[in-house]
Amino acid sequence: MQRDPTEEIYHANALAVCFPSGWLPKSKFGLSLAAVHMPQVPFFQDKLRISMERYFLKLKEEKP
Repeated sequence: MQRDPTEEIYHANALAVCFPSGWLPKSKFGLSLAAVHMPQVPFFQDKLRISMERYFLKLKEEKP
């Protein structure tokens, strides 16, 4: 995930997917965190979106 410098949202610029179920990873590439999960994840918009975005915003870059 990479943060858009003009917005406080993350986009899927690289994916590591083991067992996709009914979707293609390439269809999620470049989408926002919310768009990756909706509508497949029940209650994502209502209960998970804000918490997940907050979690990613608090992550700090570290040395490899």
